[in-house]
Amino acid sequence: MAKVIVHITYSTKHRKPWLNDPDLRSPLYAYNATILKEEVDSPAILINGVEDHVVATFDYGYMIATLGTSFRARLPNRAYVIGDRGYIVLPNFWCAGECQLWIGDDMTDRFEDGRKTNGFDYQI
Repeated sequence: MAKVIVHITYSTKHRKPWLNDPDLRSPLYAYNATILKEEVDSPAILINGVEDHVVATFDYGYMIATLGTSFRARLPNRAYVIGDRGYIVLPNFWCAGECQLWIGDDMTDRFEDGRKTNGFDYQI
């Protein structure tokens, strides 16, 4: 079994900058370190942050850890399947209604799914 070092980031509700004051952050970091040491038996290596999120790195010992994270970013809702002679683009990946075949800078083919459905219309 390997030694596990965990790095987590968590944010304030709705990413509001409630942690602007460094005098507020210091006791919060100390509280986090205390909880990690006393409740989780995992000493903090580093706790830091800014006005809307806190970052903690801690030693999880020789245990198994499960960690889920998220982040806020504006990314295009697009998927690419890249081959050796071209690529396929799914412009609206999460609710794909079309795909495009590109070779170089030229779109050579396009498929549009004309169905008007949510995808669950015929589920039991």
